[in-house]
Amino acid sequence: MRTNSRLRGRDRERGVIRDAAGPFRGGAFDIRHRNERRHGAELIGPLGGQAASGYTLPVTPRLAEGALLAKTARAMIDISDGIATDVRRLARACGTGALIELERLPLGPGATVEQAAAGGEDYELLAAVPPHAPMPGWATVVGRLTADPQVVLLDADGRDRDDLQGHDHFR
Repeated sequence: MRTNSRLRGRDRERGVIRDAAGPFRGGAFDIRHRNERRHGAELIGPLGGQAASGYTLPVTPRLAEGALLAKTARAMIDISDGIATDVRRLARACGTGALIELERLPLGPGATVEQAAAGGEDYELLAAVPPHAPMPGWATVVGRLTADPQVVLLDADGRDRDDLQGHDHFR
């Protein structure tokens, strides 16, 4: 699929999207303006299915969904290393923190919340979208960007699951 999207640049070692002035500071996880970090985090598909299957499921690139979300999203990343890692990359690129509500994660077949958060290889998309932007029916709001630079993975009991870490190619 061919799109008219432009890539401004990418720091491949850190997964940070950059423009000529430095790290991207726009919004996407509920950020209307540079100083209003309130964008919602939208996920387009289930997580943890690869981990639950032993990493044997076929992968379907979300090209059409990504193109549609790109019309309103201020930032977007594929969830290849687990949302626990990739949400940190997205937040860092936006100059924000994030809050992910783990109980909102759509789970793949047989997956646990832990596999959904840290398993990786699902290749779903996570997008930062303004709060009042229309949402496609296949997207799930799983959290938001925050002014606080910390990334919090909140479980159903209200605890931060900072023990959940996705894949890091440089560890």
